[in-house]
Amino acid sequence: KKSESKLCITGSVREGLKESILIAQTLIENELNILFKNLHMHFGAGISEIVKEGSSAGLAIYCVLKSYITKTTLYGLAFTGEIDLMGNIFSVGKIKEKLIAAENFNIHTVYLPSDNLNEIREDKTFFTNLNLIGVKNVRDLDELFIDKKENSVLKER
Repeated sequence: KKSESKLCITGSVREGLKESILIAQTLIENELNILFKNLHMHFGAGISEIVKEGSSAGLAIYCVLKSYITKTTLYGLAFTGEIDLMGNIFSVGKIKEKLIAAENFNIHTVYLPSDNLNEIREDKTFFTNLNLIGVKNVRDLDELFIDKKENSVLKER
């Protein structure tokens, strides 16, 4: 019997979240020249009446998958941004609300689309306790933290 990868998505999700998961998977397969053979992934979006849109979670999903595959752990970070099949990161809505949530959960570093970072910089009264890092492409993340083993953000599993 041929073994294949299996992707299971549960919870109240819209197509945008499903698409973000598939885009992240494809990007990593192409980037690392691997296939997710025999890998069974389950994304649980939580069972609630709140429907998850998903496109702004693309960058976070990419980072979770890459972290798993490369056996690295990311501590104390938050990510937001829509991604495409070229790895480009696009701005998201409700960025101030997302940053307030990061502060409320004691997150100190947030990776967000560069366009959103420029929007936030215009209003300097907010988010002075957050280290905000703008990114334009998922490859920017490799240079910032995934490939730099000496960076304290990464810990071997």
